[in-house]
Amino acid sequence: MSATAPTPRRYRTAAEVNSTGIKALVAALGVSDTARFLQQYGPGLGDYTAERDATLGDMDLDEAVALAQKHSVRQDP
Repeated sequence: MSATAPTPRRYRTAAEVNSTGIKALVAALGVSDTARFLQQYGPGLGDYTAERDATLGDMDLDEAVALAQKHSVRQDP
C-alpha cells in the first residue's frame, strides 16, 4: 500500500454501529434525551393505510388541498 492510499476500514456489524451510535447520542444528549430521541423512531400504532382510507376515501388531490387549506391556521407575520 502506498503512503497516500487511505487506510482500509474494517466492516462494522449492525450491532457495532448501533452501539457506537447510542454512545454518541448519550454523550451529546444524555440518557433521558437519548431515550426521548429514540422513541420518535419506534413503530407506530394502528393501521395508517386503513385510517387514511377511512378519513380521505376517494378524495382527489384538489379536494385534499382544499381541505388542508380550510383547516390550516394562518398567522400574520
